[in-house]
Amino acid sequence: MTSLLNKYALIKEKRAEKYKKKRNDSDYFVYMFVDANNQIIYIGKTIRLPARMIQHFKTDSHLTDECYNNVKHVFYCSLKTNAEMDLYEIYLIDKHRPQYNTKSIYERDEICSIILPELVWKEYYNESLDLKEKRTIPDKKTAAVIEDIQAMVYTLGGSLIDSRDRALILIGFAAAIRRSELVAIMMEDIEFNRDGLTITMQNSKTDQEGQVNKKSIPYGSHSDTCPVRSLHDWLQAAKITSGPLFRRVNRHEQVGERALSDQSVALIVKKLVKTAGLDEKKYSGDSLRFGSITTAANRGVNVGL
Repeated sequence: MTSLLNKYALIKEKRAEKYKKKRNDSDYFVYMFVDANNQIIYIGKTIRLPARMIQHFKTDSHLTDECYNNVKHVFYCSLKTNAEMDLYEIYLIDKHRPQYNTKSIYERDEICSIILPELVWKEYYNESLDLKEKRTIPDKKTAAVIEDIQAMVYTLGGSLIDSRDRALILIGFAAAIRRSELVAIMMEDIEFNRDGLTITMQNSKTDQEGQVNKKSIPYGSHSDTCPVRSLHDWLQAAKITSGPLFRRVNRHEQVGERALSDQSVALIVKKLVKTAGLDEKKYSGDSLRFGSITTAANRGVNVGL
């Protein structure tokens, strides 16, 4: 078991090296929800603590309303590496068996043998986040189904930004992934083949047990809405050979080195939706994923443009 954990830690460390320049030390957090009786009811991990708390308490998440209604305090601690964050979360879940953590990856006796740094817990506080108020769930956004995607793509021209936005929209829809996962894709994660494209999802939320999640995207039936051809055209036009796939492009058509933010995906979707004559208020960055899932369910097949 110890050798397995060491191997797991090395894999996580190697993966974290890709994003080392984007983060400072102590950017890895383990947090816990505590009720009025000082009982731990949930333990989680994140690399963006404020955003994660907003997701928990201001928007929808995987936990139940009952869990949030019982939360009286949120405590967090900072760690220096991704591996420490992952291992400490597992250790604390196994140690405390909190009510809303239903799964345990390793037994406590096995992981206790690992030497981990001493935790320094702090109480999380944010003026814009009132834990005493019941969380509010925003109106559900419209799924961008295949007809919407086509309408959005047909508004695009031949500029470098249009080439990027076309690839972004089509890959996001075809892969049915979250916007945060979409902008996290690196050149090292993709592989073109005779059937289309394979994407290795390094940080997928569905990858709960360290398993590699691969997305296969076939060639589309029409060249102007083909996700594989559109991505290939964008990479060639932007001369991207390594690093993030989807990047900022300035008004002089100069391509940056950093990846787009997940918020940028939402803004691009809204811009194209509005240009296509649709109501941008009803769509969000995750409309691509929702639309892909909806289209597949309606057709009873995998989505292909």
